[in-house]
Amino acid sequence: MFCHQCGTKNLEEAKFCTKCGLLFGEKEAVIEKKGGRVETEKEKQIKHTIVGLIVIGLICWWVYFDLMSSANPKIVPAFQEIFSTR
Repeated sequence: MFCHQCGTKNLEEAKFCTKCGLLFGEKEAVIEKKGGRVETEKEKQIKHTIVGLIVIGLICWWVYFDLMSSANPKIVPAFQEIFSTR
């Protein structure tokens, strides 16, 4: 198994990480994944943050272009004035 804190490979029956000393429990230990790569919690958080930002960006893009193409003549000039570069 691999330590979820430092990624060091340890014996399956180990109670502590040999590198950082983390006490292993049922949830703390990470089993070796296919290909031998272990994904840490920080890497998962970074991935989720990036995906979240992309989703938020796509939603903003969709709303902006939906409003720009709408038939409401009052909203379109207001957005054009706000987002225009002078």
